Amino acid sequence: MSNTKTNTALQNITLDQGWKRQLQDILNKNSGTRVNGKVASNRTQDIACKTLFSEFNTLRELGYRTMPVNFGNKQMEVLVKNWHNTRKLAPKTMATHLTQFRKFAEWIGKKGMVKDLAHYLPEVDPKTLQVHFAATESKSWSENDIDVVEEITRADAMDLRFGCMLRLEYAFGYRLKECLLCDPWVTDNIHSVAILPSQGKGNRARNIPIDSPAQRLIIEYIKTIIKKGEKVGWCDIDGTPIDLKVNINRYGYLMRKMGMTKKDRGVTGHGLRAEYSEDQALRLGYIPPTLGGTNDQMGKDDLMIKQQQVSERLGHSRTSVTAAYYGSAALAKENAKRRDEAKGKKSDQGSQ
Repeated sequence: MSNTKTNTALQNITLDQGWKRQLQDILNKNSGTRVNGKVASNRTQDIACKTLFSEFNTLRELGYRTMPVNFGNKQMEVLVKNWHNTRKLAPKTMATHLTQFRKFAEWIGKKGMVKDLAHYLPEVDPKTLQVHFAATESKSWSENDIDVVEEITRADAMDLRFGCMLRLEYAFGYRLKECLLCDPWVTDNIHSVAILPSQGKGNRARNIPIDSPAQRLIIEYIKTIIKKGEKVGWCDIDGTPIDLKVNINRYGYLMRKMGMTKKDRGVTGHGLRAEYSEDQALRLGYIPPTLGGTNDQMGKDDLMIKQQQVSERLGHSRTSVTAAYYGSAALAKENAKRRDEAKGKKSDQGSQ
C-alpha cells in the first residue's frame, strides 16, 4: 500500500487551505508506515488521523492557532491538561493519545519532544497516571461465574453466526476481526486452524493447534452453519460479505443484548480469548498467574518456552503481551507471597 494514498478517515474529512491541509500532507507522507518500517493497517492510519485532527481542532478551540509543523511542548502540555482536568480522560486513553503525538513529533523532525504524562501533570500523583496493561485478575467468563456453554446456546438462539463467533473466540482464541473473516472450510487444516495474513492483526499469519476433541467438534459444527466459500461474518442474501465495520457493530449490539459487557457482567467478548489463553497455559502444564500460578512452579527456561507457545497461539511474538491475558510476573510473585503466608499461618496453628 502506497504511503501517498489516503485512508478512509482522510477521505471523509473536508479540508481547507491551512492547518488541515498541512496536517493531511504530513499524514499522507508518514502514517502508512509503522515505526518498525512495516506497512501500517488501515485501522492504525484511521486512529492516527482521527486523533490528530481532533486534537489540533481542540487546540484551536482553546485559542492556539498553531500550525502542525510548529507543534511544540507548550501545545502538548495544554492538550494533556485539557485531557486530564477538563475531559477527565482515563490514563490509558491519555497514554494512547500521547503515543500518537510521539509519532507525530518524529514526523515533523522533533523526535523525543513528547514526554510522559507525569511530565505534563507534575501536580498529579504519578500513581494515578500509571497504565496497567497486565491482568491482575482473570478476565475469562468461567472465572467470572459465567457458564460459557449456556451463554453460547443463548447466542445461537439470537443468531447462529454470532454463536459461531463466540465459539472461535473460546476454542481458538480468535480476535473479533479474525472471527468475521474466517472461512472455516479453508482455515481447517485437520490438525490446526490457519489465520491468514489478511485476517490476522498486523498481517501476521499463524496456525493454532487443534489438540482437543472439543476443538475438532467446534470447527466441524461451524462448517455445518457456514457454507463453503462464505465467511463467518454476516453477509447479504446473495452471500456477499457485509462491510467489516457493520459486522463489528452488529457483534457489539448482540453482546450488549446478551448483557455481556464489563458494566453488566464484568466481562467482554475478549474475555473468551483470555479464557483460551488460560486454558492453553494449563494444557501446556503451566498455571497462569490469574489462576493462582507462581513463577517457581517450574524452571525459568521451561516457563519461558510455555509462555512463548501461548503467545504464538494468540498471534503475538513477545511473551510479555500475554500478561494482558493471564497476568504478569508481578502477580505470580504476589501469588507466591500469599501462598507462603498461608503456609506460615497453618504452621503456626499446627504448633499451638
